Amino acid sequence: MGGYVAGIAATGGFLFVSGQTPEGPDGTSSGDPEEQFRQIWRNVSAVLAGAGVGVDALVRVRTFLASRDHRELNSRVRREVLALHEPALTVVICQLYDEGWITEIEAVAQLPAAERQRTELARASAASVLAGCAARPEIAKAGGVGRRHRPPLTKRRDQSCDVTKRAARANR
Repeated sequence: MGGYVAGIAATGGFLFVSGQTPEGPDGTSSGDPEEQFRQIWRNVSAVLAGAGVGVDALVRVRTFLASRDHRELNSRVRREVLALHEPALTVVICQLYDEGWITEIEAVAQLPAAERQRTELARASAASVLAGCAARPEIAKAGGVGRRHRPPLTKRRDQSCDVTKRAARANR
């Protein structure tokens, strides 16, 4: 599916995990309901691990089930994976994108303080650069604030207002 992002960190230190499906790395999914639940939790765990956290960072889990018949299995596998951790939970019975899937899970996790601080510093740095660019009429006139711009060819490009480079430096 085009434009799909498995997870994205947002302001406030949260990681939003997109709906994870029972497909493994090879793009196939098992017909076994229990294996579908386990594969989804492996997928959720992989997204969390990519952000440097585990299932204990989950603050919300939303499970979509294709049938009420899978409620108990869903609960059992989730309890095994989460152990004693208890995020806010919602279970929705609905039709899913692929008729072969019995479930899909999306989640929200709280990132550690260090990661939240790094994210906030990068945003603050980008905001200060944008504010500096807004005060420069030749830059605003050359293509707008907040976008990479191409100043008139007669002027030298102002490297101090290159938002992308400044934000990248703040993330180091």
